Amino acid sequence: FGISCLHLLHFKLIVAFVWQVFSVVIIGLSIAGFTLAHGVWRIEQLQHLWTTIKQLLELPAVDSSQIILLLVLTLLTMIVSTITGTLEIYASVALGQTAKSHRVLASFGCYLALYTVIQMLSGIIVLPFMFMENANQTINASLSMQSGIMGISLGLNVVLGIVFFIMTSKLFKNRLNLE
Repeated sequence: FGISCLHLLHFKLIVAFVWQVFSVVIIGLSIAGFTLAHGVWRIEQLQHLWTTIKQLLELPAVDSSQIILLLVLTLLTMIVSTITGTLEIYASVALGQTAKSHRVLASFGCYLALYTVIQMLSGIIVLPFMFMENANQTINASLSMQSGIMGISLGLNVVLGIVFFIMTSKLFKNRLNLE
């Protein structure tokens, strides 16, 4: 076959991403169907929700471009963090496989260590924004601050994804026997 480690990583990443998106869609539809069937909400409420969203976007005090920017950043962050999470698992498995014995346990330990460090790093980076004075801010200033936080989160996820991808591909290529 002659598939390189890099191609193998790409294929596995694409398949994992598609399955995760498929799972989220199925879970969302299942929850919506279940709650609709049990009377938690009605179809007519979707029209009311859409009307409310349109009215919010038409308010003169609200900059609709800020809302659209926040929604786009949120969607991009969700996509990139899904890929980064998968790459984090792959990097943990690759690191764990370099151990002499108890490779599964080592992979699990590597995942816990990576996850803990990343959560601490994320908290340190985002924490200052959480304490900003926002009680007297306008809606647009608040949306702008949320967009900034989401942008930082997106950037952090992109950097981590690149680091995990390089780490995994180097370990696959140089240290692991995939034959």
